[in-house]
Amino acid sequence: MSDGFRTTNLPMAEGDILVELIGNAQVQGFGPLATRRMTVAQFQTQLLSSTSAVGVRFTNIENRLTTAEGLTSQIPGLTSRVTTLEGLAGISPGTDLAADGTTVRSTRYWGRPGEAIRTWTAAANATAQAATPLTVGGAYSITTDGPGKGPALRITGNAYATSIAKTHLDDGEIVEFTFRIARRVDNTGTNAAANNVPVLELRSYKPDGTDNGTAALPATTLLAADGLRTVTYRACLTPGVGSVDLPANTRFISPLFGERGTGAVELTSCDRKTQDPAVTALDLRTADLPATFITDSDVYDEENKRVVYAAVGSEGRGAHYITEDGSVVTGRTSQELVDLEDTSIAYAEVDKNFRPIRIVYLDGSVSYPGGVRGFSSGGGGGGTTIAARGPQVAPSLKYRLLYGQSLATGTAGLPLLSTTPLYDTLMFTGGIRLLANPDMTSFTNAVETQDSALGETGAVASAHHSSTYLAALTGLTPTTLGSNYFVASGGRGGATLARLAKGSGYYTNMLTIASSAMPIAVASGRTFGMSVIEFIHGQADYAFGTSRLSYANGLVQFRKDLEADTKAQTGQSGIIPMLVSQAGCQAAYYLRMSSDAPTQRAYPDAPATPEIDMAMMDAAAADPNTIVHMSLYCTGDLDGGDGIHRGSEDYRMIGRNRGRAAAKIEKALADGTPFPEVAVRPLSYIAQKRSIRIKMSVPYGPLVFDTSWVLPTFNNGFDIWDAGGASPVLANIIQSVAIVGKDTIEIKLNADLPATWLCSYAWGRNVSADGGRSKGARGNLRDSEGDSPTGSNNTYVDNSGVTRRLDNYCLLFALTNKV
Repeated sequence: MSDGFRTTNLPMAEGDILVELIGNAQVQGFGPLATRRMTVAQFQTQLLSSTSAVGVRFTNIENRLTTAEGLTSQIPGLTSRVTTLEGLAGISPGTDLAADGTTVRSTRYWGRPGEAIRTWTAAANATAQAATPLTVGGAYSITTDGPGKGPALRITGNAYATSIAKTHLDDGEIVEFTFRIARRVDNTGTNAAANNVPVLELRSYKPDGTDNGTAALPATTLLAADGLRTVTYRACLTPGVGSVDLPANTRFISPLFGERGTGAVELTSCDRKTQDPAVTALDLRTADLPATFITDSDVYDEENKRVVYAAVGSEGRGAHYITEDGSVVTGRTSQELVDLEDTSIAYAEVDKNFRPIRIVYLDGSVSYPGGVRGFSSGGGGGGTTIAARGPQVAPSLKYRLLYGQSLATGTAGLPLLSTTPLYDTLMFTGGIRLLANPDMTSFTNAVETQDSALGETGAVASAHHSSTYLAALTGLTPTTLGSNYFVASGGRGGATLARLAKGSGYYTNMLTIASSAMPIAVASGRTFGMSVIEFIHGQADYAFGTSRLSYANGLVQFRKDLEADTKAQTGQSGIIPMLVSQAGCQAAYYLRMSSDAPTQRAYPDAPATPEIDMAMMDAAAADPNTIVHMSLYCTGDLDGGDGIHRGSEDYRMIGRNRGRAAAKIEKALADGTPFPEVAVRPLSYIAQKRSIRIKMSVPYGPLVFDTSWVLPTFNNGFDIWDAGGASPVLANIIQSVAIVGKDTIEIKLNADLPATWLCSYAWGRNVSADGGRSKGARGNLRDSEGDSPTGSNNTYVDNSGVTRRLDNYCLLFALTNKV
């Protein structure tokens, strides 16, 4: 045998074995030439001795196993990681890897708790790693005989469950959760009504995954007799966009479902879908209304795809909608935003606030629903109609009516300015005003005329500016446009809207303008029709305390009545839009004291807030053909007048601004396109604790804060109010106001927004009874259309040597979360 060692059977103590070394083999110096015998115990001792080469190697191995980086220390960490992975996958900790694999393979999706109950948990406040997977037992069971036609998670008694997996939300991202639920056992007894409403919530988690509270979703009574119900909710970090606002500092969410009483409910599925980023949260927020709509009914587009979501974009882009296959389409469906169960509806047109503004029924009838909400404003400016209208032909003689109260008659408008005939603009031989027994038998060249203290009205300036601006838009000249204007003023000083509306003597007399002018036009070979109504009004209704709702509804009805009656007179078709200017003078009535009793208010019913100007915005939101084109705070009190009325230069300036807006509207009617923006106004906003961002319409950029024409005021005209009470109270927490980008206003606050807040522009703080650009309620935000080369006189020098810019100053408005 070769050198080494061998065992022998020589007699030894019981249980011992003798080891015999032979040849050159040595152990710890024993041997090599002499034969050496020892027991196994002796052999092991020598072999594993710390001085033995073998012993050294074994010691090194032991050290590697037991040190911090060794395998023994790594085992607990590996175990922890496996347990974490099991928790994320909805697998309970265990040693049976084959069983774990079966569980994983059976988990098709976390939204099907009936097929994979372990993907849900009752520990709603736990992180995903720490959540204990749900198991059958107690309040929880799996059924297959319910209305969902498949496995469902059944919850009996006062219990709930949520998915272990959390949904991450990016800023602005919108995620839909669609629950398919049913009730199997109704609640009875004292609290049956409340308990039969299922628990539907979004559980919120912070960026580190820890619990952040819940947000209850709007839910209604669910009874066993109702069968399977499908409900869809939206989740978004942007306030006002989702179905419910999420707690601050939310980054992850999970859907939560449960039962309140002693009955039983079932969850068949909870499907999750992220909406296409082509529709952003900012686009879905318009004024104070979420411009979103999700339908539970079957609505299909032109390609026969079911529409599951629709939203109106800002800046007149039209309607976006998303179909069930995820396609994002620009257009509209047959029944958006109307009662989808009303089979008599053919289609509806909606405004940017996503409210129906015109519903057309299968029998051809039309309705115009409208409404007014709280201290909010989304109207004005135009561009609010989704459906494109057909091109509208213009008559050869376009009737331009100026109607309203004293400002429409030119009170204090002296000296006269527009005294040169231009562009074949016509009026009655008896003058521009509809006064007592005027000569209405023939036409003459239109110029402004004086009647006692009544002077420049702005009607002639409006027609002249429309002619030059339309010529620039069409590439023609004012004399080759193919049509010209007939102008008349039907205003009455001190008249409220009710005294000017249909049924009043003033309204009846005003209709005689068209009935008298049309035969004259026809006899001269012209066609005659009204193009635009110009309405300048509001002061009297401030004085008499007319409510916001009453004025808004009355203004919409007035335009519709006048349109209908004029069509009956002229036989014209199409739309007759109305341009409205905000009065901007509520403080002049609220603060004015009686001359007979200096301690008493002269107008005790006048409101402290600009209710009439806000009502004009409400009317524009309800009726797309009522357009607020300017607020009069950018004129007056430095240019003549008394803080309510204006001087002649202001009347001409107002007329030119109105004429440019009218030209844009007429061009859109002729082209069959949506109305363009004609004023700076809010389109959408985001409001959070200490900041507000407002996206504005900008007819001609850039936006600027101008403190040279309209003199400086608080926060450039912006204020924050606590609107929790009957009347708003100034919060005075604005830190800064800035223009961000090309169309956004950013307001930074030095304290949190009130629970019920209101953000106003050009409301003023009732510190002066004057109105106008130096002392009145006002704002400094405008666009730069005074720099536009289109048309003429966008910037001009008036007769007093003052340079006047026809920029579009921002309309008076308010945004709020008050319902």
